[in-house]
Amino acid sequence: MSATLYDITIEKRACFSLALAFTNSTGGIYNLSGVTLTGQIRRDFDDALQAVFTTQILSTGSGTAIISLDSATTANLDIAASSWDLFADKSGQCSDKLRYGSVSIINNKTK
Repeated sequence: MSATLYDITIEKRACFSLALAFTNSTGGIYNLSGVTLTGQIRRDFDDALQAVFTTQILSTGSGTAIISLDSATTANLDIAASSWDLFADKSGQCSDKLRYGSVSIINNKTK
């Protein structure tokens, strides 16, 4: 399966939530039954872990899920070039990379 490029923007101190719908290589719905979603943000220059997404599958049959970060997590993000990806892990099978892209982290003035 080929992952889809999807760049995201996250504001420090704000909650982040993104609803996603997944399709398979033929354009059909990607079945999320029996799948665990795992996603991370890492800095580009040293591959240091910035954050781990909280994931929630909304509907296995329609291939929809939400990835999110709470405000405490976004407050601790380093303002540095970063990237993210999201995998569908299946017990006893190969994992599928579903999404990937760059992460723009926006600083704020309010402390």
